[in-house]
Amino acid sequence: MADHKRPLWPLLAGAAILTPVLAQAMPPGKASLDSVVPADPDAHSGAPASWARPMADSVNYVNFTLDRLEYRGYDDGEGYLWDAEGWYGNDRDKFWWKTEGEGNWRTGQTESAEFQGLYNRMLDDFWDLQVGLRHDLDPYPSRTYGVLGLQGLAPYGIDTEASLFVSERGDTSARLELEHEWLLTQRWVLSPRFEINASADRVDDYEIGKGITSTEAGLRLSYDVTRQFSPYVGLSWENVYGETRDMRARDEADRLSLVVGLSAWY
Repeated sequence: MADHKRPLWPLLAGAAILTPVLAQAMPPGKASLDSVVPADPDAHSGAPASWARPMADSVNYVNFTLDRLEYRGYDDGEGYLWDAEGWYGNDRDKFWWKTEGEGNWRTGQTESAEFQGLYNRMLDDFWDLQVGLRHDLDPYPSRTYGVLGLQGLAPYGIDTEASLFVSERGDTSARLELEHEWLLTQRWVLSPRFEINASADRVDDYEIGKGITSTEAGLRLSYDVTRQFSPYVGLSWENVYGETRDMRARDEADRLSLVVGLSAWY
């Protein structure tokens, strides 16, 4: 049988050649990698000492986003709408607030107005769990709800917000909002949006019936003047269904609106 063991002399010769070269590469008085890797490996997780320290995920930040502030024109009137939110906290834990509502542009009367205060806990890189309270000032009478929500980014870049509401009277309702942004150019953005509302109970005070109560489908074209400020134009189609349709005025049953507004964030 042939002997396949390699002779050692090539390895010894290579070591003799490389040793002086490595010695010259080390700083004077240092024959180790201490100058490259810090003595405390926890300080930079083994990264070179010249690298900046990593950002701690426990640092708190603040954010404010005005998703929609818009004028709405439709066949028999004019309206306005706002939809804003913000948070304070870190990557894992945040206090989150939200508000949205709409009203009549000509009379200035608010038709609906809600505010939410939520604790937000990160579940993974794309999804957050939210728990808190919602309070509706309009329509009258005002009402408070417990909120359980899931918010995040679904496949294909769809912003998703699903919420379950239980009122102080035990009425249960739910809402699902979906939105996507298509970058036509670096500044022009086309954003389809869809919202659906449902209720497990009939609520006469709010003219809400059981089942699917309403939907809204919208399409907005915005222009990023800056990354933080974007005016837009678009269309919105609102509809109500079932018992809710029978309880509402005819002009609310099927409404197509031209919208002009702006969005911003800080």
